[in-house]
Amino acid sequence: MIFRGRSRIMLPGFRNSFSDFRMLLDQSFLFPVSSPWPEVPPHIEEEETSSDTEVREGSDVSLRCVAKGSPDPETTWRREDGQEITIGRKKVTSIKSTDLNITKVGRLQMGAYLCIASNGVQPSVSKRIVLNVNFVLFLGDCFISLAPDRKP
Repeated sequence: MIFRGRSRIMLPGFRNSFSDFRMLLDQSFLFPVSSPWPEVPPHIEEEETSSDTEVREGSDVSLRCVAKGSPDPETTWRREDGQEITIGRKKVTSIKSTDLNITKVGRLQMGAYLCIASNGVQPSVSKRIVLNVNFVLFLGDCFISLAPDRKP
């Protein structure tokens, strides 16, 4: 925080025998005030964060991304390919949340998702999590169960 110009700062709880403690800053001063806490860039907690995930088509899935830092990081999810994410009935390009919850997963939701953690302290960090969706094809009287990167 930087005070410019004429400012008055009141510090509650500080009193002397004459009056409240007050400080006036002349406009020729720049008075930076920093946080008493150190700034730490974000990092992703691998043990608490989802890895590549495989689910059956039509089921629900929850991907988690836990980030730490100071100040506390904000986590944003987006698809690596830039496609929209379907959350309920809404389609969004990104979502700010620790958890990405997708209901009734379909083949179109299959792909790589990025969780990006940022807190204003550089660098921001990200993790790539691949969501694979297993599905069944019906061919006449036959059906074939398919999974990504596998042969029927």
